[in-house]
Amino acid sequence: MNALDRLGATLAKEMKKTVQANRGLGFDRGRMKEVLRDGDRVLDLLSDLLRQPIPYGSYSVLNGVTLHDGDRVMLAWIGSDPVILGRLVST
Repeated sequence: MNALDRLGATLAKEMKKTVQANRGLGFDRGRMKEVLRDGDRVLDLLSDLLRQPIPYGSYSVLNGVTLHDGDRVMLAWIGSDPVILGRLVST
C-alpha cells in the first residue's frame, strides 16, 4: 500500500467516524481510565466506538452516576456529545 492509499484509507475512516458522530442518537459502551493531568487525578472516557480517550470535562454524566477507574459504562451519543448513562455491572 503506497502513501496515497494510506491517506485515502485514513480519510475514509475519519469520515466514517464523523458521519457516525453526527447521527441524532446512538449508543456505545466504554471504560473509565484514571489519568494524572496537571497534578490532578481525573477520569477519561475510552469509547469502544472511537477507541480514543475523551478527556475529563469533554463528556457528560447523568446525575447520580458514580464512576471509578476501570468501570465499564453505557453511553449515548447525542449528536457528537458523549453522555454517560450509567455503569455496566455483571448479574
